[in-house]
Amino acid sequence: MIFLAAFLVVFLAFAIWLLPAIKFFGELKSSKAACSSKTQSIANCDVQSFRCENPRATLIIVPGLHPSGIHDRRFQAFAKACASAGFYVLAPDIEEFRNFRITPASVQIIVQLIEELSANARKNVGVLGISYALGPVFAAAAKTKINFIVGIGGFYTLEPALRFTITGRRNEQHTRRKSQSWGRLVLISNLVDRISPPADKELLNEIVWALLKSDHQKADGLSPQLSEAGKKVLDEILNGPASDDDSKLLEIIPIVKQLSSEVSPSVLVNEIDPKVRFYLLHGISDNIIPFEETEDLTRELRKRNHAVRTCITNSLTHVDPVHRLTDAWGLLKLLIWTRRLISEASR
Repeated sequence: MIFLAAFLVVFLAFAIWLLPAIKFFGELKSSKAACSSKTQSIANCDVQSFRCENPRATLIIVPGLHPSGIHDRRFQAFAKACASAGFYVLAPDIEEFRNFRITPASVQIIVQLIEELSANARKNVGVLGISYALGPVFAAAAKTKINFIVGIGGFYTLEPALRFTITGRRNEQHTRRKSQSWGRLVLISNLVDRISPPADKELLNEIVWALLKSDHQKADGLSPQLSEAGKKVLDEILNGPASDDDSKLLEIIPIVKQLSSEVSPSVLVNEIDPKVRFYLLHGISDNIIPFEETEDLTRELRKRNHAVRTCITNSLTHVDPVHRLTDAWGLLKLLIWTRRLISEASR
Protein backbone atom coordinates (compact mmCIF):
# COMPACT_ATOMS: atom_id res chain seq x y z
CA MET A 1 0.00 0.00 0.00
CA ILE A 2 2.83 2.38 0.92
CA PHE A 3 4.65 1.42 -2.28
CA LEU A 4 1.53 2.15 -4.36
CA ALA A 5 1.05 5.52 -2.67
CA ALA A 6 4.71 6.41 -3.28
CA PHE A 7 4.39 5.38 -6.93
CA LEU A 8 1.29 7.53 -7.38
CA VAL A 9 3.04 10.54 -5.81
CA VAL A 10 6.06 10.12 -8.12
CA PHE A 11 3.81 9.62 -11.15
CA LEU A 12 1.76 12.71 -10.30
CA ALA A 13 4.91 14.80 -9.80
CA PHE A 14 6.27 13.61 -13.15
CA ALA A 15 2.97 14.38 -14.91
CA ILE A 16 2.91 17.89 -13.44
CA TRP A 17 6.55 18.43 -14.48
CA LEU A 18 5.64 17.33 -18.02
CA LEU A 19 2.65 19.67 -18.36
CA PRO A 20 4.59 22.59 -19.98
CA ALA A 21 5.73 20.26 -22.79
CA ILE A 22 2.18 19.01 -23.35
CA LYS A 23 0.97 22.63 -23.43
CA PHE A 24 3.76 23.46 -25.92
CA PHE A 25 2.57 20.87 -28.44
CA GLY A 26 -1.04 21.86 -27.92
CA GLU A 27 -0.19 25.46 -28.81
CA LEU A 28 2.02 24.32 -31.68
CA LYS A 29 -0.90 22.42 -33.19
CA SER A 30 -3.49 25.14 -32.64
CA SER A 31 -1.17 28.05 -33.60
CA LYS A 32 -3.02 30.12 -30.99
CA ALA A 33 -0.27 30.90 -28.48
CA ALA A 34 -1.00 34.36 -27.03
CA CYS A 35 2.07 36.56 -27.45
CA SER A 36 3.01 39.91 -28.92
CA SER A 37 5.05 40.18 -32.08
CA LYS A 38 6.89 42.94 -33.91
CA THR A 39 9.49 43.30 -36.65
CA GLN A 40 12.62 45.38 -36.24
CA SER A 41 15.90 45.81 -38.11
CA ILE A 42 18.89 44.26 -36.33
CA ALA A 43 22.25 43.61 -37.98
CA ASN A 44 20.86 44.92 -41.30
CA CYS A 45 18.26 42.17 -41.26
CA ASP A 46 14.53 42.14 -40.55
CA VAL A 47 14.06 40.28 -37.27
CA GLN A 48 10.67 39.27 -35.95
CA SER A 49 10.38 39.07 -32.17
CA PHE A 50 7.84 37.12 -30.12
CA ARG A 51 7.25 37.85 -26.45
CA CYS A 52 4.85 36.65 -23.78
CA GLU A 53 4.96 37.53 -20.09
CA ASN A 54 8.37 38.36 -18.54
CA PRO A 55 10.69 36.08 -20.55
CA ARG A 56 13.98 35.31 -18.79
CA ALA A 57 15.90 33.58 -21.59
CA THR A 58 16.40 34.53 -25.23
CA LEU A 59 16.10 32.05 -28.08
CA ILE A 60 17.21 32.99 -31.60
CA ILE A 61 15.42 30.65 -34.02
CA VAL A 62 17.15 30.37 -37.39
CA PRO A 63 14.89 28.88 -40.09
CA GLY A 64 16.04 26.26 -42.56
CA LEU A 65 16.28 26.75 -46.31
CA HIS A 66 12.72 27.56 -47.37
CA PRO A 67 11.20 30.11 -49.77
CA SER A 68 8.87 31.45 -47.07
CA GLY A 69 11.59 31.71 -44.41
CA ILE A 70 10.24 32.90 -41.06
CA HIS A 71 6.85 33.61 -42.64
CA ASP A 72 6.11 29.93 -43.14
CA ARG A 73 2.95 29.00 -41.21
CA ARG A 74 4.66 26.16 -39.32
CA PHE A 75 7.59 28.37 -38.34
CA GLN A 76 5.27 31.06 -37.02
CA ALA A 77 3.39 28.52 -34.89
CA PHE A 78 6.67 27.12 -33.54
CA ALA A 79 8.07 30.57 -32.67
CA LYS A 80 4.87 31.53 -30.86
CA ALA A 81 4.84 28.25 -28.91
CA CYS A 82 8.47 28.86 -27.83
CA ALA A 83 7.55 32.38 -26.68
CA SER A 84 4.58 31.01 -24.75
CA ALA A 85 6.95 28.55 -23.07
CA GLY A 86 8.90 31.48 -21.60
CA PHE A 87 11.49 32.49 -24.20
CA TYR A 88 12.01 35.90 -25.76
CA VAL A 89 12.15 34.70 -29.37
CA LEU A 90 14.00 36.42 -32.21
CA ALA A 91 13.64 35.11 -35.77
CA PRO A 92 15.97 36.61 -38.42
CA ASP A 93 14.60 36.72 -41.96
CA ILE A 94 17.78 35.67 -43.78
CA GLU A 95 17.39 36.34 -47.50
CA GLU A 96 20.07 33.82 -48.48
CA PHE A 97 18.15 31.02 -46.77
CA ARG A 98 14.97 31.96 -48.64
CA ASN A 99 17.01 31.61 -51.83
CA PHE A 100 18.47 28.26 -50.67
CA ARG A 101 22.00 29.58 -50.17
CA ILE A 102 24.36 29.36 -47.21
CA THR A 103 27.00 32.11 -47.34
CA PRO A 104 29.43 33.84 -44.94
CA ALA A 105 26.95 36.76 -44.94
CA SER A 106 24.22 34.57 -43.44
CA VAL A 107 26.59 33.43 -40.68
CA GLN A 108 27.52 37.05 -39.97
CA ILE A 109 23.87 38.00 -39.49
CA ILE A 110 23.58 35.42 -36.69
CA VAL A 111 26.88 36.63 -35.17
CA GLN A 112 25.73 40.26 -35.16
CA LEU A 113 22.38 39.33 -33.65
CA ILE A 114 24.08 37.47 -30.79
CA GLU A 115 26.47 40.38 -30.23
CA GLU A 116 23.56 42.82 -30.17
CA LEU A 117 21.90 40.77 -27.44
CA SER A 118 25.14 40.62 -25.44
CA ALA A 119 25.51 44.39 -25.68
CA ASN A 120 22.02 44.73 -24.19
CA ALA A 121 22.94 42.49 -21.26
CA ARG A 122 20.67 39.63 -22.31
CA LYS A 123 21.32 36.57 -20.13
CA ASN A 124 21.03 32.92 -21.10
CA VAL A 125 21.03 33.31 -24.86
CA GLY A 126 20.46 30.26 -27.03
CA VAL A 127 20.37 29.70 -30.79
CA LEU A 128 18.18 27.12 -32.48
CA GLY A 129 19.08 25.93 -35.98
CA ILE A 130 16.51 24.07 -38.06
CA SER A 131 17.76 21.55 -40.63
CA TYR A 132 20.74 22.87 -42.63
CA ALA A 133 20.71 26.09 -40.59
CA LEU A 134 22.46 24.20 -37.76
CA GLY A 135 25.76 24.57 -39.66
CA PRO A 136 25.65 28.40 -39.77
CA VAL A 137 24.53 28.37 -36.12
CA PHE A 138 27.69 26.43 -35.20
CA ALA A 139 29.80 28.79 -37.30
CA ALA A 140 28.31 31.77 -35.47
CA ALA A 141 28.65 30.13 -32.05
CA ALA A 142 32.35 29.57 -32.71
CA LYS A 143 32.78 33.36 -33.03
CA THR A 144 30.58 34.53 -30.15
CA LYS A 145 29.50 33.71 -26.62
CA ILE A 146 26.19 31.89 -26.14
CA ASN A 147 24.79 29.58 -23.49
CA PHE A 148 23.01 26.83 -25.38
CA ILE A 149 22.44 25.49 -28.89
CA VAL A 150 19.38 23.63 -30.16
CA GLY A 151 19.45 21.54 -33.34
CA ILE A 152 16.37 20.07 -35.01
CA GLY A 153 16.97 17.76 -37.96
CA GLY A 154 20.52 19.07 -38.31
CA PHE A 155 23.74 17.66 -39.75
CA TYR A 156 27.24 16.80 -38.51
CA THR A 157 29.24 16.83 -41.76
CA LEU A 158 27.84 18.39 -44.92
CA GLU A 159 29.11 15.93 -47.56
CA PRO A 160 27.55 12.69 -46.20
CA ALA A 161 24.35 14.58 -45.37
CA LEU A 162 24.13 15.77 -48.98
CA ARG A 163 25.03 12.32 -50.29
CA PHE A 164 22.05 10.96 -48.36
CA THR A 165 19.83 13.70 -49.80
CA ILE A 166 20.88 12.65 -53.30
CA THR A 167 21.11 8.86 -53.03
CA GLY A 168 19.37 7.83 -49.81
CA ARG A 169 22.59 6.70 -48.11
CA ARG A 170 25.46 8.53 -46.43
CA ASN A 171 28.18 6.37 -48.00
CA GLU A 172 28.50 3.37 -50.28
CA GLN A 173 28.37 0.92 -47.35
CA HIS A 174 24.99 2.06 -46.01
CA THR A 175 21.68 0.53 -47.06
CA ARG A 176 19.76 2.84 -49.36
CA ARG A 177 16.70 4.56 -47.85
CA LYS A 178 14.17 6.66 -49.72
CA SER A 179 15.14 10.35 -49.62
CA GLN A 180 12.73 13.17 -50.37
CA SER A 181 12.86 15.06 -53.66
CA TRP A 182 12.51 18.41 -51.83
CA GLY A 183 16.04 18.04 -50.49
CA ARG A 184 17.42 17.44 -53.99
CA LEU A 185 15.50 20.43 -55.36
CA VAL A 186 16.98 22.68 -52.64
CA LEU A 187 20.45 21.30 -53.28
CA ILE A 188 20.29 21.82 -57.04
CA SER A 189 18.46 25.17 -56.99
CA ASN A 190 21.61 27.30 -57.37
CA LEU A 191 23.73 24.70 -59.17
CA VAL A 192 21.56 23.70 -62.14
CA ASP A 193 24.13 25.01 -64.62
CA ARG A 194 26.77 22.64 -63.15
CA ILE A 195 24.91 19.45 -64.06
CA SER A 196 22.45 20.37 -66.79
CA PRO A 197 23.02 19.64 -70.48
CA PRO A 198 23.99 23.00 -72.05
CA ALA A 199 20.82 23.28 -74.12
CA ASP A 200 18.57 22.72 -71.07
CA LYS A 201 20.14 25.01 -68.48
CA GLU A 202 17.58 27.81 -68.52
CA LEU A 203 14.59 25.51 -68.93
CA LEU A 204 15.67 23.08 -66.20
CA ASN A 205 16.38 25.98 -63.86
CA GLU A 206 12.88 27.32 -64.47
CA ILE A 207 11.37 23.89 -63.75
CA VAL A 208 13.32 23.47 -60.52
CA TRP A 209 12.24 26.86 -59.18
CA ALA A 210 8.63 26.22 -60.21
CA LEU A 211 8.69 23.00 -58.17
CA LEU A 212 10.26 24.77 -55.19
CA LYS A 213 7.39 27.25 -55.31
CA SER A 214 4.88 24.37 -55.60
CA ASP A 215 3.87 25.47 -59.10
CA HIS A 216 3.53 21.92 -60.38
CA GLN A 217 1.33 22.95 -63.29
CA LYS A 218 4.08 25.18 -64.68
CA ALA A 219 6.72 22.49 -64.14
CA ASP A 220 4.59 19.83 -65.85
CA GLY A 221 4.02 22.16 -68.81
CA LEU A 222 7.73 22.85 -69.26
CA SER A 223 9.11 19.33 -68.70
CA PRO A 224 8.22 17.92 -72.15
CA GLN A 225 10.39 20.63 -73.75
CA LEU A 226 13.56 19.18 -72.21
CA SER A 227 15.98 17.11 -74.28
CA GLU A 228 16.27 13.39 -73.45
CA ALA A 229 19.43 14.14 -71.44
CA GLY A 230 17.62 16.95 -69.64
CA LYS A 231 14.69 14.66 -68.82
CA LYS A 232 17.13 12.16 -67.34
CA VAL A 233 18.59 14.83 -65.02
CA LEU A 234 15.09 15.93 -63.98
CA ASP A 235 14.13 12.33 -63.27
CA GLU A 236 17.17 11.99 -61.00
CA ILE A 237 16.21 15.19 -59.15
CA LEU A 238 12.66 13.94 -58.61
CA ASN A 239 13.33 10.25 -57.94
CA GLY A 240 16.99 9.92 -57.02
CA PRO A 241 19.75 8.30 -59.10
CA ALA A 242 19.27 4.81 -60.52
CA SER A 243 22.88 4.11 -59.50
CA ASP A 244 25.71 6.13 -57.98
CA ASP A 245 27.91 5.54 -61.02
CA ASP A 246 25.52 7.35 -63.37
CA SER A 247 24.51 10.15 -60.98
CA LYS A 248 24.86 13.72 -62.19
CA LEU A 249 23.84 15.11 -58.81
CA LEU A 250 26.79 13.46 -57.05
CA GLU A 251 29.04 15.72 -59.12
CA ILE A 252 27.89 18.52 -56.80
CA ILE A 253 29.58 17.00 -53.70
CA PRO A 254 33.13 18.21 -54.56
CA ILE A 255 31.73 21.68 -55.31
CA VAL A 256 30.52 22.13 -51.70
CA LYS A 257 33.79 20.99 -50.09
CA GLN A 258 34.85 24.54 -49.21
CA LEU A 259 31.43 25.35 -47.75
CA SER A 260 31.56 22.13 -45.72
CA SER A 261 34.85 23.20 -44.14
CA GLU A 262 33.22 26.48 -43.06
CA VAL A 263 29.87 25.31 -41.67
CA SER A 264 30.11 21.60 -40.77
CA PRO A 265 29.74 21.09 -37.00
CA SER A 266 32.32 18.27 -37.29
CA VAL A 267 34.93 20.93 -38.19
CA LEU A 268 33.69 23.60 -35.77
CA VAL A 269 33.03 21.55 -32.65
CA ASN A 270 36.52 22.21 -31.25
CA GLU A 271 35.87 25.97 -31.37
CA ILE A 272 32.70 25.89 -29.26
CA ASP A 273 32.99 26.91 -25.61
CA PRO A 274 32.84 23.67 -23.54
CA LYS A 275 30.27 25.30 -21.24
CA VAL A 276 27.70 25.53 -24.06
CA ARG A 277 24.75 23.19 -23.50
CA PHE A 278 23.17 21.26 -26.39
CA TYR A 279 19.67 20.03 -27.17
CA LEU A 280 19.52 17.87 -30.30
CA LEU A 281 16.37 16.42 -31.86
CA HIS A 282 16.04 14.21 -34.92
CA GLY A 283 13.36 12.06 -36.50
CA ILE A 284 14.20 8.45 -37.32
CA SER A 285 12.08 8.71 -40.46
CA ASP A 286 13.79 11.95 -41.61
CA ASN A 287 14.17 11.55 -45.39
CA ILE A 288 16.13 14.76 -46.00
CA ILE A 289 18.96 14.61 -43.42
CA PRO A 290 19.55 11.18 -41.80
CA PHE A 291 19.26 10.85 -38.02
CA GLU A 292 22.75 9.30 -37.90
CA GLU A 293 24.11 12.83 -38.39
CA THR A 294 22.74 13.83 -34.98
CA GLU A 295 24.03 10.60 -33.42
CA ASP A 296 27.56 11.39 -34.67
CA LEU A 297 27.32 14.98 -33.40
CA THR A 298 26.13 13.78 -30.00
CA ARG A 299 29.06 11.38 -29.64
CA GLU A 300 31.60 14.07 -30.56
CA LEU A 301 30.09 16.64 -28.17
CA ARG A 302 30.09 14.15 -25.28
CA LYS A 303 33.75 13.36 -25.94
CA ARG A 304 34.35 17.05 -25.22
CA ASN A 305 32.25 16.91 -22.03
CA HIS A 306 29.44 19.12 -23.28
CA ALA A 307 26.07 18.73 -21.57
CA VAL A 308 23.98 17.15 -24.34
CA ARG A 309 20.31 16.22 -24.37
CA THR A 310 19.54 14.20 -27.51
CA CYS A 311 16.26 12.71 -28.65
CA ILE A 312 16.05 10.41 -31.68
CA THR A 313 12.38 9.61 -32.15
CA ASN A 314 9.73 8.25 -34.49
CA SER A 315 7.51 11.13 -33.39
CA LEU A 316 9.25 13.53 -35.79
CA THR A 317 9.72 13.54 -39.57
CA HIS A 318 12.30 16.07 -40.77
CA VAL A 319 11.09 19.01 -38.69
CA ASP A 320 7.40 18.23 -38.17
CA PRO A 321 6.04 16.34 -35.14
CA VAL A 322 3.86 13.31 -35.81
CA HIS A 323 1.88 11.63 -33.05
CA ARG A 324 1.81 7.87 -33.54
CA LEU A 325 -0.19 5.96 -30.92
CA THR A 326 1.91 2.90 -31.73
CA ASP A 327 5.04 4.74 -30.59
CA ALA A 328 4.08 5.85 -27.08
CA TRP A 329 7.70 5.57 -25.87
CA GLY A 330 8.96 7.78 -28.74
CA LEU A 331 6.29 10.38 -27.93
CA LEU A 332 7.23 10.30 -24.24
CA LYS A 333 10.91 10.81 -25.12
CA LEU A 334 9.95 13.81 -27.25
CA LEU A 335 7.90 15.31 -24.41
CA ILE A 336 10.75 14.80 -21.91
CA TRP A 337 13.28 16.38 -24.33
CA THR A 338 10.95 19.33 -24.92
CA ARG A 339 10.41 19.81 -21.18
CA ARG A 340 14.16 19.92 -20.58
CA LEU A 341 14.57 22.51 -23.31
CA ILE A 342 11.76 24.60 -21.83
CA SER A 343 13.62 24.56 -18.51
CA GLU A 344 16.22 26.83 -20.16
CA ALA A 345 13.59 29.59 -20.05
CA SER A 346 13.79 29.67 -16.25
CA ARG A 347 17.58 29.51 -15.80
